[in-house]
Amino acid sequence: MSDRKVIDTLGSIDAESEYNIMNSKNGMMFLAALLEHCGVNSASYYYDGDQFDSAFREGRRSVGLLLLSKIMSDGVLEKKYHEAVEIRNEARRHDMAQFDDFDEVLKGAF
Repeated sequence: MSDRKVIDTLGSIDAESEYNIMNSKNGMMFLAALLEHCGVNSASYYYDGDQFDSAFREGRRSVGLLLLSKIMSDGVLEKKYHEAVEIRNEARRHDMAQFDDFDEVLKGAF
């Protein structure tokens, strides 16, 4: 699907539905996870010799960048997005802390 078709598809989404998704905490958490999956903050090119894999990643990333540009063009949504990313990062730190504690328990068990 070309970028133009993606833009047309996103443009045809009902504005109220889009607002409800992007303006809710759960909706923004979902979008933050989706954007992470799209790889908007990572390179799409890997030096592994597989041009098709890189093209696939770049296609996925371009959709994420389009969504991110819609979010960043609205100050309120941008703030909500950054809050959602911070919540995800905090959850990751918490999960990692649990793994650190678990490692300590394992060390004591042997």
